[in-house]
Amino acid sequence: MLSYIYRLINNFENEHDFSPNLLQINPIHFEHLKSAFDSSYSVEQIMSVLRMDLVINTDCIHPQVSWSHIARTQAS
Repeated sequence: MLSYIYRLINNFENEHDFSPNLLQINPIHFEHLKSAFDSSYSVEQIMSVLRMDLVINTDCIHPQVSWSHIARTQAS
């Protein structure tokens, strides 16, 4: 899962010339993502490593990355 997300990030950066800051995944993908990290990592730490905010959407079939100007401001 982590390598797939990194590919999404890289593709986004190549297409837009800037990094995404929002990751949208469903709850199952989220569990797979958490399993890629040591169990001591919190959700905040995982998102810090990815440098993105997280949206869990049950309708999301595949992980998606995007950029939002409100992502970090609302998290503060």
